[in-house]
Amino acid sequence: MSDALLVDVRIGAFNGLHLVHLARKLHPTMTVVAMTGFDDPVLRAEAEKAGATFFLKPVRPEDLHKTLFRDAS
Repeated sequence: MSDALLVDVRIGAFNGLHLVHLARKLHPTMTVVAMTGFDDPVLRAEAEKAGATFFLKPVRPEDLHKTLFRDAS
């Protein structure tokens, strides 16, 4: 596994999707996972458009593992 970013979409007053966009600019090949406890299709679409894998919390450990290690040989 290379570097990865795991971010909650809603971090207090901060929007974690801003961090997703910044990470994509600086590290375009980094694995990015955005998660939230709010089942909002707009948030999901924005996260996926930014290149993040989106999870609704609680996240199943096996799903997170597959995402983080999908490119590992």
